[in-house]
Amino acid sequence: KIFLIVSLGILGFLAYGNALSNTFVWDDQVFIVDNPVIRHVKFIPDFFTKRLSENSAWGRGFDSYYRPVFLLSFLFDYHLWGLQPFWFHLHNILLHIFCTILVFYFAKTFWDDWRFSYLSALLFCLHPIHTEAVTAVFNRMDILVSVLSLGAFLLFAEFIGSQKKDALFYFLSLILFGFALFAKELAAMLLPV
Repeated sequence: KIFLIVSLGILGFLAYGNALSNTFVWDDQVFIVDNPVIRHVKFIPDFFTKRLSENSAWGRGFDSYYRPVFLLSFLFDYHLWGLQPFWFHLHNILLHIFCTILVFYFAKTFWDDWRFSYLSALLFCLHPIHTEAVTAVFNRMDILVSVLSLGAFLLFAEFIGSQKKDALFYFLSLILFGFALFAKELAAMLLPV
Protein backbone atom coordinates (compact mmCIF):
# COMPACT_ATOMS: atom_id res chain seq x y z
CA LYS A 1 0.00 0.00 0.00
CA ILE A 2 2.78 2.42 0.91
CA PHE A 3 4.69 1.49 -2.25
CA LEU A 4 1.62 2.26 -4.37
CA ILE A 5 1.13 5.65 -2.75
CA VAL A 6 4.81 6.56 -3.01
CA SER A 7 4.85 5.52 -6.66
CA LEU A 8 1.84 7.78 -7.34
CA GLY A 9 3.73 10.66 -5.75
CA ILE A 10 6.86 9.99 -7.77
CA LEU A 11 4.94 9.63 -11.04
CA GLY A 12 2.96 12.80 -10.32
CA PHE A 13 6.17 14.68 -9.67
CA LEU A 14 7.77 13.31 -12.84
CA ALA A 15 4.72 14.32 -14.88
CA TYR A 16 4.49 17.89 -13.58
CA GLY A 17 7.93 18.62 -12.13
CA ASN A 18 8.95 20.48 -15.28
CA ALA A 19 6.55 23.26 -14.17
CA LEU A 20 8.94 24.19 -11.36
CA SER A 21 11.05 26.25 -13.75
CA ASN A 22 8.02 28.15 -15.06
CA THR A 23 7.40 31.79 -14.29
CA PHE A 24 4.05 33.29 -13.43
CA VAL A 25 1.74 33.24 -16.46
CA TRP A 26 -1.63 34.63 -17.53
CA ASP A 27 -3.84 35.38 -14.54
CA ASP A 28 -0.99 34.66 -12.12
CA GLN A 29 0.05 38.29 -12.77
CA VAL A 30 -3.33 39.58 -11.65
CA PHE A 31 -3.94 37.34 -8.63
CA ILE A 32 -0.37 37.00 -7.35
CA VAL A 33 2.26 39.36 -8.76
CA ASP A 34 0.18 42.55 -8.94
CA ASN A 35 -2.14 41.70 -6.06
CA PRO A 36 -1.52 43.76 -2.90
CA VAL A 37 -4.07 41.87 -0.76
CA ILE A 38 -1.98 38.68 -0.59
CA ARG A 39 0.94 40.62 0.81
CA HIS A 40 -0.45 41.41 4.24
CA VAL A 41 -2.50 39.41 6.73
CA LYS A 42 -4.58 42.49 7.54
CA PHE A 43 -6.52 41.79 4.33
CA ILE A 44 -7.68 38.31 5.41
CA PRO A 45 -11.08 39.60 6.61
CA ASP A 46 -11.58 41.14 3.15
CA PHE A 47 -11.19 37.67 1.61
CA PHE A 48 -14.39 36.69 3.39
CA THR A 49 -16.35 39.92 2.99
CA LYS A 50 -15.53 41.00 -0.56
CA ARG A 51 -15.80 39.40 -3.96
CA LEU A 52 -12.74 38.14 -5.81
CA SER A 53 -12.86 41.15 -8.14
CA GLU A 54 -12.35 43.42 -5.13
CA ASN A 55 -9.48 41.27 -3.81
CA SER A 56 -7.34 41.33 -6.92
CA ALA A 57 -5.71 43.63 -9.40
CA TRP A 58 -8.19 42.39 -11.99
CA GLY A 59 -11.13 44.44 -10.86
CA ARG A 60 -14.18 43.67 -12.95
CA GLY A 61 -14.65 40.26 -14.49
CA PHE A 62 -14.76 38.16 -11.35
CA ASP A 63 -17.74 39.92 -9.78
CA SER A 64 -19.64 36.75 -8.95
CA TYR A 65 -16.68 34.77 -7.60
CA TYR A 66 -16.22 34.23 -3.88
CA ARG A 67 -13.04 32.26 -3.20
CA PRO A 68 -11.33 33.18 0.07
CA VAL A 69 -9.46 29.86 0.52
CA PHE A 70 -7.93 30.36 -2.92
CA LEU A 71 -6.57 33.75 -1.83
CA LEU A 72 -5.45 32.39 1.55
CA SER A 73 -3.30 29.82 -0.23
CA PHE A 74 -1.54 32.59 -2.17
CA LEU A 75 -1.10 34.65 0.99
CA PHE A 76 0.44 31.58 2.64
CA ASP A 77 2.89 31.05 -0.24
CA TYR A 78 3.75 34.74 -0.46
CA HIS A 79 4.58 34.96 3.23
CA LEU A 80 6.77 31.87 3.10
CA TRP A 81 8.57 32.43 -0.19
CA GLY A 82 7.85 35.91 -1.51
CA LEU A 83 7.21 36.12 -5.24
CA GLN A 84 9.34 33.13 -6.20
CA PRO A 85 7.27 31.15 -8.72
CA PHE A 86 9.13 27.89 -7.98
CA TRP A 87 7.40 27.55 -4.60
CA PHE A 88 3.95 28.42 -5.93
CA HIS A 89 4.37 25.75 -8.62
CA LEU A 90 5.68 23.23 -6.08
CA HIS A 91 2.61 23.90 -3.92
CA ASN A 92 0.34 23.11 -6.91
CA ILE A 93 2.23 19.91 -7.71
CA LEU A 94 2.11 18.69 -4.12
CA LEU A 95 -1.62 19.47 -3.94
CA HIS A 96 -2.16 17.48 -7.15
CA ILE A 97 -0.22 14.53 -5.75
CA PHE A 98 -2.25 14.69 -2.53
CA CYS A 99 -5.45 14.82 -4.61
CA THR A 100 -4.25 11.76 -6.51
CA ILE A 101 -3.80 9.87 -3.23
CA LEU A 102 -7.33 10.89 -2.22
CA VAL A 103 -8.61 9.56 -5.57
CA PHE A 104 -6.88 6.29 -4.72
CA TYR A 105 -8.77 6.08 -1.41
CA PHE A 106 -11.98 7.28 -3.06
CA ALA A 107 -11.83 4.39 -5.55
CA LYS A 108 -10.92 2.01 -2.72
CA THR A 109 -14.08 3.11 -0.87
CA PHE A 110 -16.30 1.82 -3.68
CA TRP A 111 -14.28 -1.11 -5.01
CA ASP A 112 -12.27 -3.16 -2.59
CA ASP A 113 -9.58 -3.78 -5.17
CA TRP A 114 -6.11 -2.25 -4.78
CA ARG A 115 -5.29 -2.70 -8.45
CA PHE A 116 -8.40 -0.90 -9.67
CA SER A 117 -7.89 1.87 -7.12
CA TYR A 118 -4.27 2.28 -8.17
CA LEU A 119 -5.12 2.38 -11.88
CA SER A 120 -7.88 4.92 -11.23
CA ALA A 121 -5.52 7.16 -9.27
CA LEU A 122 -2.78 6.70 -11.87
CA LEU A 123 -5.13 7.75 -14.67
CA PHE A 124 -6.19 10.78 -12.62
CA CYS A 125 -2.57 11.67 -11.81
CA LEU A 126 -1.20 11.47 -15.33
CA HIS A 127 -4.17 12.56 -17.42
CA PRO A 128 -3.22 15.61 -19.50
CA ILE A 129 -6.51 17.34 -18.71
CA HIS A 130 -4.97 18.41 -15.38
CA THR A 131 -2.02 20.18 -17.00
CA GLU A 132 -3.55 23.64 -16.88
CA ALA A 133 -4.80 23.23 -13.30
CA VAL A 134 -1.38 22.11 -12.06
CA THR A 135 1.01 24.23 -14.11
CA ALA A 136 -0.76 27.60 -14.05
CA VAL A 137 -0.69 28.69 -10.42
CA PHE A 138 -3.92 30.68 -10.76
CA ASN A 139 -5.83 27.46 -11.39
CA ARG A 140 -4.99 26.20 -7.91
CA MET A 141 -8.66 26.71 -7.05
CA ASP A 142 -9.48 23.60 -9.09
CA ILE A 143 -7.02 21.46 -7.17
CA LEU A 144 -8.11 22.95 -3.84
CA VAL A 145 -11.79 22.23 -4.44
CA SER A 146 -10.92 18.68 -5.48
CA VAL A 147 -8.75 17.98 -2.44
CA LEU A 148 -11.21 19.48 0.01
CA SER A 149 -14.29 17.87 -1.57
CA LEU A 150 -12.69 14.43 -1.76
CA GLY A 151 -11.48 14.78 1.82
CA ALA A 152 -14.97 15.77 2.98
CA PHE A 153 -16.51 12.86 1.09
CA LEU A 154 -14.05 10.32 2.50
CA LEU A 155 -14.56 11.55 6.06
CA PHE A 156 -18.33 11.42 5.61
CA ALA A 157 -18.06 7.90 4.16
CA GLU A 158 -16.00 6.90 7.20
CA PHE A 159 -18.70 8.33 9.46
CA ILE A 160 -21.48 6.47 7.60
CA GLY A 161 -19.52 3.21 7.41
CA SER A 162 -18.32 3.06 10.99
CA GLN A 163 -20.17 1.04 13.61
CA LYS A 164 -19.71 3.70 16.29
CA LYS A 165 -20.79 6.65 14.10
CA ASP A 166 -17.96 8.79 15.44
CA ALA A 167 -19.22 12.38 15.28
CA LEU A 168 -15.66 13.64 14.78
CA PHE A 169 -15.64 12.28 11.20
CA TYR A 170 -18.97 13.99 10.52
CA PHE A 171 -17.79 17.28 12.01
CA LEU A 172 -14.49 17.21 10.08
CA SER A 173 -16.32 16.40 6.84
CA LEU A 174 -18.52 19.49 7.35
CA ILE A 175 -15.46 21.66 8.00
CA LEU A 176 -13.73 20.42 4.83
CA PHE A 177 -16.95 20.92 2.87
CA GLY A 178 -17.10 24.52 4.10
CA PHE A 179 -13.48 25.12 3.06
CA ALA A 180 -14.23 23.51 -0.32
CA LEU A 181 -17.11 25.94 -0.86
CA PHE A 182 -14.74 28.80 -0.02
CA ALA A 183 -12.21 27.45 -2.54
CA LYS A 184 -14.61 27.27 -5.49
CA GLU A 185 -18.37 27.19 -5.93
CA LEU A 186 -18.17 23.82 -7.64
CA ALA A 187 -18.01 22.19 -4.19
CA ALA A 188 -21.79 22.61 -3.95
CA MET A 189 -22.05 19.44 -6.09
CA LEU A 190 -20.99 17.50 -3.02
CA LEU A 191 -24.42 17.99 -1.41
CA PRO A 192 -26.36 15.78 -3.81
CA VAL A 193 -23.51 13.27 -3.90
